[in-house]
Amino acid sequence: MLPYPALHASHGGIWLATAAGTRTIGRGEAIRVAADTPVILLNAPLIGQRLGYAELSGLDLLELFAFVHPARFAVPTPGGLGPARLMGAGPKPSRRPPRRPVARRHVMG
Repeated sequence: MLPYPALHASHGGIWLATAAGTRTIGRGEAIRVAADTPVILLNAPLIGQRLGYAELSGLDLLELFAFVHPARFAVPTPGGLGPARLMGAGPKPSRRPPRRPVARRHVMG
């Protein structure tokens, strides 16, 4: 379940995803929803340009990715962010085996 609605606009249409489901909406409704509530976006400047609403702001996943993973390249699309570790973000596993504390080595033998 999404805590906020997600908005996507492309050359093929405009979609709004909420807890109730995903539906196609018009440009005016998309601007109204974006102005009234925080929305989840991917590449807010591009979506704002496509809606004709340059002041569009929201919870931009692309900005979040750039903040969490600075200087890591990712194509600004859902298909590009997935392989860039957005879906499984986290520290890479260490290649070194874990070290036991010195005191524990003496006790354990």
